[in-house]
Amino acid sequence: AISLVFIQKEITIRKLLSDEMGNFPSCQFVYDETYAHKLEMDKKLDLIVKEIEENPVDVLDNLFAIKLEDDASSLPRDYVLKQLTTSLDRHPAAPQVDHQQIKQFKEEYKQLVEHHGAEKKKEIKFNIQKFLAQRNKNPAR
Repeated sequence: AISLVFIQKEITIRKLLSDEMGNFPSCQFVYDETYAHKLEMDKKLDLIVKEIEENPVDVLDNLFAIKLEDDASSLPRDYVLKQLTTSLDRHPAAPQVDHQQIKQFKEEYKQLVEHHGAEKKKEIKFNIQKFLAQRNKNPAR
């Protein structure tokens, strides 16, 4: 839009610049097709997002409905489906919980802790807390 105006008015712009600033290095207005393409794709993607929000559909069903000769956004259908199935295969499965194994682990852990003097450690910790509590109650300074 703006770049097309620059291209069409290039001679007038050059004359105004040279009148105002003197000799001006030559400049060339180029229509950037990649930038224009990106803007066009962004607009199309925004429309697709609006359409999906208005009519929620299963994207996977739509991908499978694409005909073999169709290329979506210059990507072959088979390539898109392969990438999709690969990403689904990589998705981690829900963890399997074995309650018997958890119970057995807890029992073994308790035995291990008791074997290494857990009761003595608890008693020492309680005595330290009791000492600190008494000291904080009676600040004798």
